[in-house]
Amino acid sequence: MEGVFVCRETQDIDEMKKISEKPNNEGRTNVFGMTGNRKGVALVMALIMVTISAAILGVVAYFALTGSETSALQRRYESAKEATIGAFEITAKDLFPLVEAGQNQSGQTATEILSSSYFTWGDNNVTLNASNECFYSKIMKKTSEWSGCSGSDRRAAVNPDMTFLFRRVAGETPIQVDLKIIDTITGDTEKSGVSLEGSGVTEKSGITSGASEPYLYTMELEGKRQGSTAERVQLEILYAR
Repeated sequence: MEGVFVCRETQDIDEMKKISEKPNNEGRTNVFGMTGNRKGVALVMALIMVTISAAILGVVAYFALTGSETSALQRRYESAKEATIGAFEITAKDLFPLVEAGQNQSGQTATEILSSSYFTWGDNNVTLNASNECFYSKIMKKTSEWSGCSGSDRRAAVNPDMTFLFRRVAGETPIQVDLKIIDTITGDTEKSGVSLEGSGVTEKSGITSGASEPYLYTMELEGKRQGSTAERVQLEILYAR
């Protein structure tokens, strides 16, 4: 019995040695629960890393292209916006005073004023679409008293009072800005076209005059590159003077 026992123990030890001496690709299980050699595991890991890297590069490229397109659209929008604001400033700061002065002093109409070299420079120009009667009444009278005006559409592009064309360089497709005065609230500020400057000595009295109320104009403006809808901006401006 003892001999048989020793013999069996020796056989078990031999079997264990044989198993331990098997090549690495036999009877082994990798981290994925599959049997195979180490080269196969390395190949799978390499493919996974390549896939992840490609996905990351694709995402980066997408955002780079999208960002460039957005920046280009923003630049075009800013160009139209700057032209639109410029048209408003020309109207409010230059045209209004000249039209008022022309009507009250020299007798010049808005059309005559706009046709002067002051409002035409290079390939840029301003065109009065409204009649002189309509435009003057919009500047000087409240909305209910306008005369010579047609249409009630508030959109600037429909029967605009004025149209501006702006070009940065000769021959360039211009940015067109349409402007329409859609409401006027009259005030008590001076509208004679005469600028009173300086100060004088006045007699003191017990009466204190209240603060003057300005004229309020609501304007609709639309600026866009001619023949394009990609560069368009619409503004509504409340102007007090």
